[in-house]
Amino acid sequence: MQMVGSLVAKPMAGRRTLVIVGSTHPQHKAVKLMNHRRPKKKGADRRHKAAEYAPLPPPPAEYTVVSK
Repeated sequence: MQMVGSLVAKPMAGRRTLVIVGSTHPQHKAVKLMNHRRPKKKGADRRHKAAEYAPLPPPPAEYTVVSK
């Protein structure tokens, strides 16, 4: 096995693959970074329910017969 920086060459089924060892400060990438920075919900927001409105009155008739 050969050591190169923080990478270790690991034999696997006749091939060597590089495996990263011990990343002390991993970087947040794309979506993970957005989720990491987005505002978190507070207690009041979690208990918030949808607004309840009074039911709408029935709509007016679409056609009115004037004469036959």
